[in-house]
Amino acid sequence: MGYCHNPEVRKNLYKEFNTRAFPENIEILDKIRSLNNEKAIILGYENYPQFDLENQMAKNVNAVYDLLNKINQATKLKAEEEKRTLTLFAKKELFKNDDYKVHPWDISFISNLYEKKYFDIDQEKLSEYFPVTNTINKLLE
Repeated sequence: MGYCHNPEVRKNLYKEFNTRAFPENIEILDKIRSLNNEKAIILGYENYPQFDLENQMAKNVNAVYDLLNKINQATKLKAEEEKRTLTLFAKKELFKNDDYKVHPWDISFISNLYEKKYFDIDQEKLSEYFPVTNTINKLLE
């Protein structure tokens, strides 16, 4: 997505990726969710998230919500700033159209070109230094 210059291809790829296994797996996912909840209730929990979180660091659903809210507050302003920067870059330098609406499928493409222009970052070259297997192993350590 970050290297595709054709917006229609990006759009189609975005939609295909984000709707994969839909609607085919909805019934299966609902069944899994229902069985997980049933199991939790049988074991004396109010619901599956309560059961699942018992042995986790968060311990309960409210702790998860609190963490997510803190993350949201901490990152919201920066994300909005980045969105404005990328939108301005796209309108002025890529599409040369002040009325252009940046779509979700454009973000990787715009970000990639912005990084190359302003930070001299080439993700393909950078990835050579961080092979996936080694990186995952180091993260897990």
